[in-house]
Order: sequence, then C-alpha cells, then structure tokens
Amino acid sequence: MPNESAPIPADPNRPHDQSCARRVVDSAECDCTKAREVDPSDVRALIDPADVRTLDRMGRGFMRPVIEYGDGWEVETTRGESFAVPADVHPVPDSFPDGFTVQDESTDDERELDGEDTGEYSAARLFSGLATYMPDGCSGEVASATVRRGAYWARMSAPGYLDATDWEVHASAQSAADSLIDAHGDDAGEVDE
Repeated sequence: MPNESAPIPADPNRPHDQSCARRVVDSAECDCTKAREVDPSDVRALIDPADVRTLDRMGRGFMRPVIEYGDGWEVETTRGESFAVPADVHPVPDSFPDGFTVQDESTDDERELDGEDTGEYSAARLFSGLATYMPDGCSGEVASATVRRGAYWARMSAPGYLDATDWEVHASAQSAADSLIDAHGDDAGEVDE
C-alpha cells in the first residue's frame, strides 16, 4: 500500500522524468514536471543511490541481496523468537487488515479469528503452514502471526540454489537496504567508501 503521507523528495542525481536533462534539488526548480510520488514497489527508487551501488556490488557474489515490496506475516514463537514470511511464500487472506494478529486459539477463546471472513483459514492450519518456514535458529511452536501489509521483505539469496538467509521485514526500502548492507556488505568484500 502506498504511503499516503508526503511525496518522496526529488533525487538530485536523477532527472525528474525521462525527457528532462536537468538535475535539480527541488522539483519546484524544474519546469518539466512537478514532484511525483514514487511507486513503493519501485524499490531502487526509494533507496539512496550510494546504497543502490553497494547492493549492486554485493549482487556480484554468490549470495545476492533481495528486497521485495508486499504483504506477509511477522511470526512469534512460544519461546519469544520471531521470523518473517512474505505473502508470496505463504499467502495472506485479503480480508486480513494490516496489523491483524492471529494467536494460538487453544490458549484462550478470545484469540480466535473473531468473526473475520477467513474462508478455510483456522489458526491451527495457518500456524502449521507458517511453521514449515521457521528458520533453523528458531525453536518452539508458532504462537502468533501478524499481518504486515505494504512492507519491505529483505534477505540474501543464491539464485539457482536453496542457499538464503532468513527473511526480514522492514517499514521502508532504505531500512531493508541498510540492514542487508550492515549484515552482509563485508561478506561481499565491501569496504566503507
């Protein structure tokens, strides 16, 4: 879902549109067009250009950075650990709003799906499905799953192989990029510029 707050500021290193060759700090200075909001799924446009270059360099290695925009689940276990599962891995029903939490229905009756139009979903079925994506470092049973809509999902992945880090969920593309660079930039031979 697009951020309804304010338009993204113009990037001083990029023209405002394809027909404009001027590079300006404020779109009001450019006659070609007014500032436009950036589509949240256009991840590269939302990340600092220097970080995009760093991610591109990191992508030349075996493990490549992946940042996707979309929906998914933020999952908590009975041992207080958490992990993330994007919707393209395990779907989120359209009727579940952002922030909707499904909790273990066996612990207390108010934790059921509270009359939501869930189709064939039940907490037990959902938790069983999400448990298959629990990372090796996590333990316990799935205790709750919270819907995250319009989030940025990040990890390192080796195309063509099963090698990948755990998914992380972030509120912004820049936060996702920063996390990948901080955690894996040195692995790719990155040095601070």
